[in-house]
Amino acid sequence: MFNTSPRQRDNVQCPNCGGLSSFWRSPASDLYYCRACDVAFRHPIPSQAQLETIYSCRYRADRFRHADTEMLSPKAVLEGYACFIAKRYGSNGHRVLEIGAGTGFLAARLATLGFEVWGVEPSKGARDVARVEYGIDLLPYVELLPQHATCEGFDCVVAIEVIEHLRDPWGALRKWRGYLSNGGGLFVTTPNRRGARAMLKGGAWREARKPYHLFLFGPRGLRSAALQSGYSRVKMIRDAPLTCSNLGRKCVHKVLQLCDLYGGLRMAAY
Repeated sequence: MFNTSPRQRDNVQCPNCGGLSSFWRSPASDLYYCRACDVAFRHPIPSQAQLETIYSCRYRADRFRHADTEMLSPKAVLEGYACFIAKRYGSNGHRVLEIGAGTGFLAARLATLGFEVWGVEPSKGARDVARVEYGIDLLPYVELLPQHATCEGFDCVVAIEVIEHLRDPWGALRKWRGYLSNGGGLFVTTPNRRGARAMLKGGAWREARKPYHLFLFGPRGLRSAALQSGYSRVKMIRDAPLTCSNLGRKCVHKVLQLCDLYGGLRMAAY
C-alpha cells in the first residue's frame, strides 16, 4: 500500500539493530523479519501523516456505534485485564497511566476498582466516546499530564495492543519507563508473531494484514526490547485471563499460552 518501488528480498535494515532482514514468510506482504531482534516490521514504515489517514477512516462515530474500528479490544478482554492488573499491582490508592486508552472502558473499570487513573488517547472521537459513555476525560498526549502526576510517578503503566502501532516501540518503552515510580511496573499486550495462527498463515495472518501494525514481536523479541530499554526485570505472563467459555477451548488456549503459541503476548516489566 505504501511501497510502490521494486523491492529486493533482502538487504532491508532492521530499524532497531541495523542488521539485514528478509521478507517475513510471504513476499506478497511488506513485512520483513529481523532474526536478531525477533521482530517483523513493515517496510517502509508509514509516515505519521499516512497513519493519521488510516486512523481517521476507522476512528469515526459510525464505526464506534457499530464497534467495527478493528482497533478496540473486546470489553470482556478488558474486564479480564482490569481484574488481572488489580490482582498484580493492588488497587486502592495506586496510580495507573493507560497509554492508548481507546474509548475508556479499561480506564473507567480500573477507577471503579480503586485506582487513580490517567488515560491518554490521541483520537478525539474515542475521547468523546469516553466522556459520554464513562464520564472520564482522556488526554490527547502524554505530554499534557500535570507535573505532579509525572513527578510522583505511576505504580503501573498499561499499554493494551499499542506497541505494535508505534513507529519507534523501543523509544516508547524507554519513555514509559520514565513515568514509573520506584517499584512500578509496565503491563503490555501485543499480538504474538510466534503464535500458532501467525506461524501457519505468515504474511496472511490477520494481524499482519492490518496496515497500522508496524511491528510484530515474538516472546524473545518483546522481552529483549524491554531489557534494551532499561527495565531490570521482565516477565512474560503465561497465566493471563481467558475469555472463552467453552472448557475445551479454554484448555487448548491455556496450553498455547504455556508454550508461547497463544495469539497474544502479555508482558510485565519493572
